[in-house]
Amino acid sequence: MTAFEEMGVMPEIAQAVEEMDWRQLRQEVAFCLPIIQIVCETLKDIKEGKGSKGKKASSMAIDTEEGLLCQSRDFKGWHGTRANKGVIGSGKYYYEVTVKDEGLCRVGWSTLNATLDVGTDHESFGFGGTGKKSFRKQFDSYGENAELKFNFGDSSFVYPPQDGYVAVSKAPKDCLMNSTISGGSSVQSKTRYPNAPYAIIIEPSRELAEQTFDQIKKFKKHLSNPDISDLLVIGGASAKVQVDALMSGIDIVVGTPGRLEDLISTGNLDLSSCRFFVLDECVTPDGKRLQMIVCSATLHSFDVKKMAEKLMHFPTWIDLKGQDSVPDTVHHVVHIVDPRNDTVWKQLRNHIRTDKVHDKDPLNHNVETPGEYRINPVFGD
Repeated sequence: MTAFEEMGVMPEIAQAVEEMDWRQLRQEVAFCLPIIQIVCETLKDIKEGKGSKGKKASSMAIDTEEGLLCQSRDFKGWHGTRANKGVIGSGKYYYEVTVKDEGLCRVGWSTLNATLDVGTDHESFGFGGTGKKSFRKQFDSYGENAELKFNFGDSSFVYPPQDGYVAVSKAPKDCLMNSTISGGSSVQSKTRYPNAPYAIIIEPSRELAEQTFDQIKKFKKHLSNPDISDLLVIGGASAKVQVDALMSGIDIVVGTPGRLEDLISTGNLDLSSCRFFVLDECVTPDGKRLQMIVCSATLHSFDVKKMAEKLMHFPTWIDLKGQDSVPDTVHHVVHIVDPRNDTVWKQLRNHIRTDKVHDKDPLNHNVETPGEYRINPVFGD
């Protein structure tokens, strides 16, 4: 068993890491490995049918007499329910909702493929307590309501609809259909679209995006059944080719901000299934609330901590290095050596043995041009 396997890394991923020259490993390994593993495990669960029945919404209650009063008492999670009848075909239909208690709520219209978290995908429109619309997880402000009373037209409306609208209960029979989704407390599993990846990694430049994408390719090379599909989206490459690849089904996307913004704004990149969002080399956050991983070589910098507190809710810090500290007994001395004036290093026959980190560096002791000098490093104990 390799060291990575002892830490819980899948054998296929650990094998890929062991086959790589450790000097080629970049800092991206910190987020590439867990993303690849969890995406792979998610695909396996879906293939085996695990979790397809959804979760139980025990905090959602509906009155048993009329079935028109809905109530949720979970202050930390969303719970929803769907009407047992729907409308099809042409026409304009209307129903009315009255707020009966405090708390957050959304109501709206959806297809049978939508999640009960209405207004967060392509299949539904949701409206908050103030009538502000939400669509594809883009929300306006809405009031605080948790208990709602529905009126589908069997009683008089407080605010009668405008001309041309028909109460849902008064819809023609050929425009009514029963819901094919059963269960009072089962929440339907979420529909995933081909262009909805599980993970999105944003790099500030094309070069860094290419390097990270190359790392993912190397780490997942032994994974199969299921295969993980990945895509690099950067400027300078064909947007049509990238869109075609997205529509064929993608699990991990690595890209630069400009091209990603274009794909998201045009609807070609869907965020509804995104479980991991990595903003590498983070400098200017956008403030949107997502599960985020922020990696920094200067973790203990005040600016990094300030940014994390602003971006995240109760962030968890994972420090792989520890804060730099120098004991009081250590005295630092800097001695500047100019290799152009002091050329003793050229006459060295036996170079001091090191840890060979720079063993393959291009050394050329005969070049006299300033700035091209290379000497073997000396590391003290």
